[in-house]
Amino acid sequence: MTPETFSFFDVLEERTYPKDVLSVFTDEAAAYDLNKLSVEIDMTPSDEQTPEKIEEFKERAENLQNRIAKSKYTFYLTGVSDDKIEDATEVANSAFEDKKLQRYTATKTIEKYLPESEQLNYVKYFNAVVMALHIEQIVEHKSGRVMTSPAPEQVLHFLNKAPMAAKEALNAKVQSLRVKSGDYESGLDEGFLAKP
Repeated sequence: MTPETFSFFDVLEERTYPKDVLSVFTDEAAAYDLNKLSVEIDMTPSDEQTPEKIEEFKERAENLQNRIAKSKYTFYLTGVSDDKIEDATEVANSAFEDKKLQRYTATKTIEKYLPESEQLNYVKYFNAVVMALHIEQIVEHKSGRVMTSPAPEQVLHFLNKAPMAAKEALNAKVQSLRVKSGDYESGLDEGFLAKP
């Protein structure tokens, strides 16, 4: 980006932040079975690999690959500003406000705190809020359904139910976008538009 192509409107609307796309597959059972089939094929002696047996392996593999393909979800992601990440803390805090307890400090003032039993839930919810900020759309390929700007509760549900590999891939993409967004923001320092 150069000062000539820069637009404050784009920055304010967060249009120019880095983007990314991630596809994940959620049928872990089919992926596991496909891996088992691969091992079975490798373990089958060559003299038993008749044309009929090879055709059977091929058909089983295609069925499993079709199942995997039908479980595809595509996430359209965007980077966000540091301000939005700070807002995520406020959103998560307000969601857990009614779960906080009170205690007296050493100076006899009352402070609110989140009990240990709720801390893991808070971290999960906070992560879902951050993820939701980064997700512009989710496309379910088998139905063609599109979810735009999912709520944190919907993202939390996905994170609770999705296979570990899908969650890790999504988290890695969001972390990468956080770094790229930081680089983008640092490039927009006060000297960016200054004239020589």
